[in-house]
Amino acid sequence: MEFKSLRLILAVAIIGMIFTVPADAGSTKGRFFITVTGKDGKPIADATVTLISKESSDKKYVVKTKDNGKATKIGVDPDMYDLKVEKEGYQFLEGQVKLRPGVNVKLEETLLTEKEWYEAEFEKLPQDVRDKAKASDALNAGLEAYQAGNIELAETKLKEAVTIKDDINYSAYLLLGQFASNRQDYENAAKYLEKAAELDIEEKHFADIRRL
Repeated sequence: MEFKSLRLILAVAIIGMIFTVPADAGSTKGRFFITVTGKDGKPIADATVTLISKESSDKKYVVKTKDNGKATKIGVDPDMYDLKVEKEGYQFLEGQVKLRPGVNVKLEETLLTEKEWYEAEFEKLPQDVRDKAKASDALNAGLEAYQAGNIELAETKLKEAVTIKDDINYSAYLLLGQFASNRQDYENAAKYLEKAAELDIEEKHFADIRRL
């Protein structure tokens, strides 16, 4: 399963905490403070933070985090805002925040790298879905290695695929049977080819299996 395709079926989750602190009781504006860190707790600089009013898209505020991961916007019109935090190489965050007159709003947000986000969302999937994805990845890697002439790697990856999901694809067993036959390991070759025949339901490749 490719990384990008998987991402299309997964929802974006926001990780954050919101604090409201009294500011200037006489002020008609709000103050917005945000701290953006990575999964390791280190500050993330140059993250773009955007506030867009839900009432009017013309009311928009954009700030960037500094080296300490912090950004501030003073004098924000009271309103409900759509919030977006983003930086290249990271999975963006989206949410909502309400700015009130004379109130400081402080947020702490964690940005995950695209890989970290993918891994976290992947672990939420049912076990059978994860197994199929891992087996498919191993199968594809094995087929690519075979086409490149790297038989050792191909065999390793194909064995990994059928270990994770034993009914992944007849082609994995067909190649494993071929590899075993080539080194005169006929006992294992027969087992692999028998499984290949079992999975080749439409018998489209029966001749290839018989030949081996």
